[in-house]
Amino acid sequence: MSTTQRSESMNAFFDGFVHSGTTLKEFVDQFDNALRKKVELETTADFNSSIQTIPCSFAFRIEKQFQAVKEGCISTYDVLDEITIDYDHVKSIKYTVYFKNEEVDVKCTCALFEMRGIVCRHALNVCQMNKIHALPEKYVLDQWRKDLKRRYTMVKSSYDDLRQNADSGRYDLVVKRCSKLATRVSSSDAHVTAFMLHLDEFENKFKGLTQESGSTKVAETV
Repeated sequence: MSTTQRSESMNAFFDGFVHSGTTLKEFVDQFDNALRKKVELETTADFNSSIQTIPCSFAFRIEKQFQAVKEGCISTYDVLDEITIDYDHVKSIKYTVYFKNEEVDVKCTCALFEMRGIVCRHALNVCQMNKIHALPEKYVLDQWRKDLKRRYTMVKSSYDDLRQNADSGRYDLVVKRCSKLATRVSSSDAHVTAFMLHLDEFENKFKGLTQESGSTKVAETV
C-alpha cells in the first residue's frame, strides 16, 4: 500500500471527527468516537448482508439455483405495526422480517434482538405463521433465564460463611483448579488445543446430564 493510499484511508476513518485545529486531547476523545462509529457501521453492514438477497443478473434457471443455495432460501415478510403516540394519534411502521425455515433463523429490521436480546413480536408472528412452536436455544439468552446463577454471587468474600454457601465453595474450588491448568497449558499451542478439546467433550457431556435431570430447558414455546 502506498503512502497516498494510507493517507486517504486515514482521512476517511477520521472524516467528520477531527480537523486541522484539533488538539491532542480532542484527538484522543474523537478517536474513540471514530472507532465506535466504524464498529457500528460494520455491524450494520454485516446485518444487511446476512438478510439481503443477491439479485440475479440473467434470467437463467441455473443462476437462480445458485442463488437459492447461497442465500439459504430466505423468505421475506412485511409486517405492519401500529404505535400509539398519544390518545388521538397512531403511527404505522412497516418492518421486514427475514426467515429461514430449515435453520429456524429469523431476523427483523427493528433489530430488537440484536440491541436488547429480546425476540420481537414481528419475528414471533412470522414463526407462528410458519408453524414454529419452539425457538432454538440461541434465542434464549442467559440473561433472561430464571435458573441463571450470577458469577459474582459465587465469589468468596470476607463476610461469607462457605459452610453455609456450598455453591461458593464449589465455585472457588473449580476456579483454583482451572487457574492452575491454564497456567500449565498456556505455554504450548498443542497443549491449549488438547485442553480445549477436553473442555468441549466435558461441556457436551454436562449438557446431557443437565437435560436428563430436567434442570435445563432447551427451548421456549413461542
